[in-house]
Amino acid sequence: MIITLNNPYTEFIDKMIALGYANDADEVVKQSLLIYQNQLEIEEFYLVDKAVSTELNVIRTNDEELIQMEEVFDEAGR
Repeated sequence: MIITLNNPYTEFIDKMIALGYANDADEVVKQSLLIYQNQLEIEEFYLVDKAVSTELNVIRTNDEELIQMEEVFDEAGR
């Protein structure tokens, strides 16, 4: 795959190589993509946690009756 990059990306790549974080531009791009993937996974975990916390607060404040997981599976036929 060939990607054409201009400033500020080429400056960043040169800086990472000069600092010894990578040996070449390909390595900088690969490492950057892995870091970005990790950040996306962390954000997904955060969003799921936030949604679960929000729903738990709704349940607690509305004093709704909770159904045990076993009951749900029994009714579903598992």
